Amino acid sequence: MSELGRIFPLDICAYVVMSNHYHVVLHINSAEAASWEDRRSGRFWEGRALLNEQALAACMTYVDLNPIRAYMAKTPESSDHTSIK
Repeated sequence: MSELGRIFPLDICAYVVMSNHYHVVLHINSAEAASWEDRRSGRFWEGRALLNEQALAACMTYVDLNPIRAYMAKTPESSDHTSIK
């Protein structure tokens, strides 16, 4: 996951890798990405925009708690494949 931040103009806010899918919350660095993003399309760039800090926090919480809801971990910190650590 950290490799994405070096390749694309973005910050990784939260992530979790589940057994059959994954979730990633990204912050696109708009100044760096403006011209770069204009040349891109596809599923990666067509996600949902979080318009305020409250929405971002709710999304990150959802991602961090996903392994607990799926009974893959007892706490976010004990999950092996999350950004919560």
